[in-house]
Amino acid sequence: MRALVCRQLLCRSLVSIISVLIFGSSSSTHATITITDAFVILTGGPSGSSYYYNAAGSSTNTSFNSISQNINLLVSPAITLNGGEVKTTATGGDYQNSNNYERLIYRFYNSGSSAPSYTTNSLTFRGENPSYPNYKWDVTGQTTQLLNGSESSGTYYFDVYFEGNGSWWNGSQQYFTGSENTDGSSSNPNRATFNLFYGATANGTQASAFTGSGYFNFNGSGQTYTLNQNNTYSGETQIQAGTVALSGSGAVGNSSVVRIAANSTFDISGVTTSASVNALSEYGTSNGGSVKLGSKTLIMNGGTASTTYQMKSIGVSGDTGAFTLNAANSSVNLRTLS
Repeated sequence: MRALVCRQLLCRSLVSIISVLIFGSSSSTHATITITDAFVILTGGPSGSSYYYNAAGSSTNTSFNSISQNINLLVSPAITLNGGEVKTTATGGDYQNSNNYERLIYRFYNSGSSAPSYTTNSLTFRGENPSYPNYKWDVTGQTTQLLNGSESSGTYYFDVYFEGNGSWWNGSQQYFTGSENTDGSSSNPNRATFNLFYGATANGTQASAFTGSGYFNFNGSGQTYTLNQNNTYSGETQIQAGTVALSGSGAVGNSSVVRIAANSTFDISGVTTSASVNALSEYGTSNGGSVKLGSKTLIMNGGTASTTYQMKSIGVSGDTGAFTLNAANSSVNLRTLS
């Protein structure tokens, strides 16, 4: 160990002496510290608990930038930042010790909102890895929750970049470089994408209104999910299997389209007066399902010229309600009547 320390100091001193002779100042030049590997440690991502997502370097771990994950807001989701890790290497006599710094800097936000300020997470110096000129920095075991429970649906960005500095030795004093080793930047960060949506698979009734730019999906064969709130989400309403029923003041009028799979039902018979939709369509590649009116009126507001909505039926046996098509030059293709 003494021989190693002496070798490092001798190397640094020689570089410093040469710098002084050439540049005339012991603080006018320095070599470099380079990030060779950088990891973001997450729980709740696509690869499991406390996983090291690769943000820089040649690791075969899942790439942080490749994350594009769907997150269901109806199952108490959590995305937890557990920390980060950086590996560096020095050249030309530069070095790092606990007087230097490496930082993981991040922000998490709805892509439809203004980006917030970054938060700085300082990493701890772990020493040479395994020997000079390679070093390791990390912080682990953190439990920073990126979701706070108040999120609406939509696309969210998790932006991360890393920065740190190095040192060089003039024979008697440690000089610090600026933020010379970086991976990403505030304007060009590493980015993971999370798509927050509402999803259900069994009988149930929503507890609060669905909001945001995301979608609602119901996939419950033989089950019914009731929407009784004035929902404002703008993504699709997807009835993949089963029945989605509107009740009371329940509404999906801001949803871009109601997609109904074959043998599935959109039931508006329980609304107070009428229900509005922007569009009706089949779900997937199969022909669409049915709309149950009861005694209520379904109003179609969306669509463009020559739009065709292919459904099994609008109105089922016993219905006395009405269907109003407000979209100019649009039509509804009814395969059969129940």
